[in-house]
Amino acid sequence: MTYMNTDNQTYLVRYRDRMLVNRFIRCIRVCASHLPKQTTPVQRSTTQVSDLGKGRPDKPPADQLILVDCLLGIFRFLVNVSHNEFASDRLGGCPGLLETILECVLNLPPRLPTNKRFDLLVLTLCLLANLCEHCPENRTRLVHLDIPKPPVEQDEEAGLSDEEDDADNEDSSSRDRIPMTSALDEIVHLFLVREEQARNHDFERDDEDAAAAEARRREQPPWNASGDIGQLDPLGQPTHVEEAGLKWRLIEDRKAAGMLSGGRLPGW
Repeated sequence: MTYMNTDNQTYLVRYRDRMLVNRFIRCIRVCASHLPKQTTPVQRSTTQVSDLGKGRPDKPPADQLILVDCLLGIFRFLVNVSHNEFASDRLGGCPGLLETILECVLNLPPRLPTNKRFDLLVLTLCLLANLCEHCPENRTRLVHLDIPKPPVEQDEEAGLSDEEDDADNEDSSSRDRIPMTSALDEIVHLFLVREEQARNHDFERDDEDAAAAEARRREQPPWNASGDIGQLDPLGQPTHVEEAGLKWRLIEDRKAAGMLSGGRLPGW
């Protein structure tokens, strides 16, 4: 209904002065706030074979799956309606949309099930790409946008200083001391981290492939150029080599075979 249909995209974005988009932004925040702060560790099943049909301990709860599916559906809609300049400009001008997208890109994936993280990253990054590609104003908004630092970086900088604060002033002081950072810097940092992980993964895969190929080569018997197994001497080495249709006898291997059989070469 919205994919590759400019009229529908424009109508939905303009509907009641972006009311639909504003409701979607609020829905994204509500769904994200109800997701677990940390991913539940996968529990290894120790049940018997007869108990396998009673449930999967490593499966996320149904309510979490509903929230995740709702998030992904909203982002699919936003991606579909952001393929033209007008819609991208209207979406980028919605208060809090860029901040919400960046929050989902930088902080939300670790809180999702592992099989949903890639989908979320693809949709959110595609939405950012559409907004910046079709609308120059969104590029300016993104460059000048400041967002709170990710919780991991805040914990590393704060250390144990929070334990000394009074309980009554904890909320107010934490709001005043929230460190801000450039949104563009965080996106660049995310790209560098992912690029390094991909490069290391490629290196590990190349090493594994090379080791497997070397093991297969050692296990295979010697083959000649015609695809037939050549003759072997007592040492287990081939006695002939075929090249360009000619068969060549290996003199060194024949001498070694004679020395093993009689202690001297034949004819001596």
